[in-house]
Amino acid sequence: MAVTHTGLDDLPVEQRLEIMARRLNRAQNALIDAESVLDKRMRELDLANRELQRREEDLAQRLTIENAKLLYAQRTAGMATIHWQSGESYSSSDELVWLLGIDPEKDVTVESGVSVLHPLDKARVFKAYYAFMHDLPASISHEFDHRIIHPGRGIRWLRWSLRRELDEDGSLQSIYGSVRDITNSRKAERQVKALQLRAERRVRELNRTTRQLEIAKSQAEEALQARDRFLSAVGHHLRTPLASLTGSLEVLAIDAHTQEEKRRIDVASRSAGQLSAMIGELLEEAEGTRPAITLHPIAINAHNALRETQRYWQELHPTADNLSLTISPTVPEGIMADPENLRELSDCLIGSALDSGSHVTVLADWDEGLAISITVQDQGQWANLAKSKKASIGDPAMRFAKRLTERMDGSITIKEPGILHLHLPLLEAPLTGQNGRKSDHLRMPSGRIPIILLAEDTPTNRYVISSQVESLGCHIETVENGALAVERLKEKSFDAVLMDVMMPVMDGETATRTIRELDGPPAHVPIIGITAHSLHAERERLLAAGMTACLSKPVRRDALRFALEEVLQNAPDIAAEAPVSVLDKDAFCQAFTALPASYRSKLLDAVCDDLTTYGKELSDAVEAKDHEAVRHCAHSLKGVALNIGAEGLLDCLELFRKQEIALATSFQPQLKKMIAATVTACGDLFEQHIAEHPAA
Repeated sequence: MAVTHTGLDDLPVEQRLEIMARRLNRAQNALIDAESVLDKRMRELDLANRELQRREEDLAQRLTIENAKLLYAQRTAGMATIHWQSGESYSSSDELVWLLGIDPEKDVTVESGVSVLHPLDKARVFKAYYAFMHDLPASISHEFDHRIIHPGRGIRWLRWSLRRELDEDGSLQSIYGSVRDITNSRKAERQVKALQLRAERRVRELNRTTRQLEIAKSQAEEALQARDRFLSAVGHHLRTPLASLTGSLEVLAIDAHTQEEKRRIDVASRSAGQLSAMIGELLEEAEGTRPAITLHPIAINAHNALRETQRYWQELHPTADNLSLTISPTVPEGIMADPENLRELSDCLIGSALDSGSHVTVLADWDEGLAISITVQDQGQWANLAKSKKASIGDPAMRFAKRLTERMDGSITIKEPGILHLHLPLLEAPLTGQNGRKSDHLRMPSGRIPIILLAEDTPTNRYVISSQVESLGCHIETVENGALAVERLKEKSFDAVLMDVMMPVMDGETATRTIRELDGPPAHVPIIGITAHSLHAERERLLAAGMTACLSKPVRRDALRFALEEVLQNAPDIAAEAPVSVLDKDAFCQAFTALPASYRSKLLDAVCDDLTTYGKELSDAVEAKDHEAVRHCAHSLKGVALNIGAEGLLDCLELFRKQEIALATSFQPQLKKMIAATVTACGDLFEQHIAEHPAA
């Protein structure tokens, strides 16, 4: 500065004034700029202060609202908060006053809190507080439950959740936490626990009951199995000798030389039939099942049937002199009825009437069917039947009569005491031949004599059943057990098998399953089971094993004839028939030559596709036992066969159409072969007569 001033002093006055003036001007401008910046900064600071004040006000308002919400939430939840800082007194939210029931005008202190403690909990609370302050770890929340006596709400439960914090030196720095009323939740917990205990007890009781039921079920199943074994044994021991008796009587009746012999045999045979029917009814009742009764109606002489019944009872019953029969002229001679079941029905009713010991009058009339009135002098004879729709409870014969009547779509009514009315809606029928019956001789659809295989271990039954089959015009071979039957079927073709169920070496059920697993035609032979049992469960099992039908011992000749007739009529007999051509050449060529040459190969493709497709659909329908689908597919196949002259397939479909679903399954391989042969023949004939000769 000294140098500078020394420099200015050396300058002229005017120059020095000019320099000083410039300096002064710069200083003034700097001052003005500083004042402007300061003013701007002051305005900004004032604006920032006002914004900060507004925010503080908003924050305070929000804090007030949030505090209000928190207090409301605490009141709703029944809880309060507490806090203590070293060097300060305890502080708490306003809800603590409400929870403890303390006077709101007074401050909350430790003493006021102790004053509301339940007397039984004071010692426990002090001990827990001491442990919290000295023993329990810090920086972790600890919970304590105790009771208080609230001045206005009685005994309440509180739960404290407290936490203490220590400073760096390990000294107590602060305590904070919460307290809430848990009275209702404890009550709910106790109720839930009580319900849980009750449910657990109920589950234990149910488990115990379930175990008892399982034991009872096992015992019941064992009892049922024992009952079934007993009934099977009883049925076997009763029916086996009875089968020999009734069968022998039927064979003797066929060979009877005189009318007297025939009459005596008929009486014995009819009595044996009654005994067999009653045994079957009693066994079925013991089993608790009611298998369906099969009817085989034929044209019979109604007058002769009724008179034979009268003669039978007049010779058999000790009070038969009291029996009188009147047949109205309106009753036609020929009617369609099952002779066996009609005879058993009339025997049941007339026999029950004669048991009354009073005079019995039978009047036969015709009123849209056969109407029979049975009158007894003892007016209490039909009392039970009149009161119950289930027939007489104590009379098996009347129960059986009721079942037979219902099966024939008839009715039994008691319109007045002592008079029973039986109505059967039967149809009139012309009589042809002796007694209106056609020849008993059975034939295959081709007219060939059937060949039957009989598997029966009892020599007497084997002789009787063989005689019955031979009397039906059939050839028969016999074996002694199921194993021999299987081997014989491998060696020779048979049209049907009569298979006894209980046999040594191999029983009938096992033999049937083995036969169904064979290859080729033997696997599809109809098998009629012959069992000494009448249990419904056994019949279902035998049919499931592959048997076509079942007959119960004693085997009646008519029942055997109907069973054989049914399976033989439905059994395929293609091997016995004269060979037929697969296609009619003229019809085949006509179907194709009627079209333009350009469409003929397309028709061939469509025919082959339809044959294959419908054949597959038919096979699937048979497997699914869908009767409607079987009918539809067979009809479609028939239409294709008619269009191209497939004679072999038409004949095969005609036989197939007559089958029951069970037999249709066994006939499928033959039908598949015929479809395949038809497709091949179509291709061959087309190449020979259509493709090579377009103008044919």
